[in-house]
Amino acid sequence: KNTLDIVLKEENALNHSAGKYYITYEKQHETIDNGKKQQPANLDAMLVSEDGEELIFCEMKMLEWFSKNSGELKLAYKTEKNYIHPELAPQFLKAIDVLESISEDNNDFEYYDVWQMFKHTLAIHNYMQEKGWDNVKKVSLVNVVFEPDESIFEDKELLAYQQQREKEHAGFKQFIIALGKAGLIRDTGKFEVKYLSARQFMDCFQMTNKKREYLKRYTFEEV
Repeated sequence: KNTLDIVLKEENALNHSAGKYYITYEKQHETIDNGKKQQPANLDAMLVSEDGEELIFCEMKMLEWFSKNSGELKLAYKTEKNYIHPELAPQFLKAIDVLESISEDNNDFEYYDVWQMFKHTLAIHNYMQEKGWDNVKKVSLVNVVFEPDESIFEDKELLAYQQQREKEHAGFKQFIIALGKAGLIRDTGKFEVKYLSARQFMDCFQMTNKKREYLKRYTFEEV
């Protein structure tokens, strides 16, 4: 278990409270149990506010989104009895139906890893069923994606990159639509799913010039 204190700025794109957060890396949470083998979701990071009332779960992507998405959803996720918390099954089975319908109608998920994000959403909801939604102020799942700065591309490459980025954004938007139709985006604002570039994500936190210098490979900024 790796922990490190970081500080979220007053103004931040995560829309979480400013202050100190604790990090756990490579955090695993359960998704389903088919009686043979549990299927944990592996979240890259979990941030918890100092008072324990705000949680930020992160899925990080470097260059994976430039390759076609080959991920599939196992049949076990479509079986109601496999859900650890049966009360969640109707919403997640609805989400599967909507996502599969979107996949059939267009290719917005050709590159976006939608089923991984589905599993992460399920894992977070399982975790919150045990922790209790009433015990938190806000929970977020954040897709943090490394988006190279346009300045590094030659003119002939720039258009292809912009089109690829549009496909990634379109996939995320369709994922949010599906969660909404399944009733998984809470009207109270307690649970949100966000997409941020690596630069946008890093700009949410206070950091020294030394740390920013180290991380500028992801932002291409001058320090």
